[in-house]
Formats: sequence, structure tokens, C-alpha cells
Amino acid sequence: EGPRGYGLPLKAHSASAMSGARYERRDDRYRDDRRDREWDRRDDDRSRRERSRSRDRRPPIPRRSRSRSPTEIPRRQRRRPTLFDVPPDGETGVPMPGGGIGAPPSAAPADVTAPPPGMGVPPGMGLRGAPPAPPGAAAPQATRHARRLYIGSLPPSATEAATTGFFNQALRAVGGVAAEQPGEPVLNTYFNAEKRFAFVEFRTVEETSNALGLDGVMMDAQPIRVRRPNDYNAVAAAPLGPALPSPSLNLAAVG
Repeated sequence: EGPRGYGLPLKAHSASAMSGARYERRDDRYRDDRRDREWDRRDDDRSRRERSRSRDRRPPIPRRSRSRSPTEIPRRQRRRPTLFDVPPDGETGVPMPGGGIGAPPSAAPADVTAPPPGMGVPPGMGLRGAPPAPPGAAAPQATRHARRLYIGSLPPSATEAATTGFFNQALRAVGGVAAEQPGEPVLNTYFNAEKRFAFVEFRTVEETSNALGLDGVMMDAQPIRVRRPNDYNAVAAAPLGPALPSPSLNLAAVG
């Protein structure tokens, strides 16, 4: 047993002292935390009051009036008249039906296409220096609607080059190529691989009509469809060339 001066053994007295020191440290930490929270709360209150004072010092924002009175917003002034329809001084014009003044009847427009005085047009040349078009010839853009065909139900193996080569060979095999035209009859091919169709543009209206006779022929063991496109104008294409295939075509050559 330890000394009995305090009524407890020495070991029990040491344990009690350590426990008391632990409680004191815990109380100190609690007081410190409470003091820190109090300071934080005071800082927040001070910041809130300062923000409130700053808002009070701001000048009021003027609100825009919804009134559309002409006294607040000046209206745009009318533009100065240009007097484009007023004839010059000393000249008279003719009143037009829609308003304004037109040129007098005696004033005839000048011929802008005529060559200057003293300069003639060489024989065989047009006014712009280009040779005249042969009789009955039409511009390629004007005949394009009559020189294109829709090709549908193409086989999976078809490509743009294969479609072009097929119609070049098929037209030559059936005798549908114009003898006086050099080169191949197909000028251009638009091929849609996803939907398996194509638009084929031929060289002449006659060869295009002959290609219509290839409707239903076999291409890689699959019959194809040959039709006129939607932009085809039968009335405008009538003077350009035949609208039906030639009866002398040898369609048996392509099956």
C-alpha cells in the first residue's frame, strides 16, 4: 500500500490527477470552440450590416416609362424627296399608270447592240464576236431536262462508273448511238448508293430517247427501271428531238 496522507493509494492518486487534467483540457477546447463560433457570428453580422448600408447608398435606378407619347421619343423625319419621276426643266413627259412621269413618245431608246459607226461586223460572226449557232441547235442547258433519265432498282454491285459503262455499252449494242457524234453517249452520272438509283445525262435528245428502250433490261441479274425525271417537260422537248425510242433498236442484243 502507498502512503496514506491523502487517504488514497499512490497509484489511485496519480490516475485521479491525470483524469482531472484531461477534463480540464477538454473544457478548454470547448471554450475555445465556442469563442471561435461567437467571433464568426459577429463577423457575419458585421458583413451583413455593411452590405445593407452599401445597398442603401446606391442611387435609385430610374424605370423606363412605358408610355409611347410622341413628346418623349421624336419621330423620324421623312426623307427628302429624290424627284426621280420629275422631268428636267424644259422637258415634258407622259404620266404613267402607276404614278410618275415617263419618257415622251418621241424619245426612242438607243440600240445598244448595234456596232459603233464605222465598225462593221465580219461575215460569219455575231455581234459579240462569237460564231452564230447552227439552225435548229439549242443551248445545252435548255435541252438538259430532255437529256436526263432516272435509273432505278440498281443492283447492289452497281457504282457510278459501272452504271455509266453499262449504258454506253448497251446503247452501242442496240444501235442507239448517233453515228455522227464522236465519243461516248453518256456525259454525266449522278449515283445514290444508299437508295440505289441514278440520274444519267446523255449527249443528245435522240440517244436519251433510245435509252428509254432499255427499261427492264438485266444489269447483274437484276432488271432496272428507266424513266423520265420529274422536271421533264414534254411540250418544251417536242421540238428538240424524238420522245420515243427508235423502232429499229436491236433490244435482243442486251436481253
